[in-house]
Amino acid sequence: MVNEEKFHAAFGARRIADAVRNPEYARLCGASREDVQRAIDKWYPRALDTFGKSDSRGSELAVAYGIRRWGNAELRRMYKEDIDARLKALGLEVRQGE
Repeated sequence: MVNEEKFHAAFGARRIADAVRNPEYARLCGASREDVQRAIDKWYPRALDTFGKSDSRGSELAVAYGIRRWGNAELRRMYKEDIDARLKALGLEVRQGE
């Protein structure tokens, strides 16, 4: 499952980069930089929500009992650290999602 999710993430990241950096690709897929930014604005907070609430007692208990390696707050932080840097490198903005 992890390998499949890595593939999905890499595929999406590549398409975003292509749409932003390659005008011919953007024209062929009908996606402007503004379209990409709107998609980021919509999906970024939803992606953060997949990690659960930062202050989840359940996630901290799962870490304490060894069921999980990281709590929700840490997962959200790691995601933001990775994705924010990638978006910034493409000249895109994170406008939502804490």
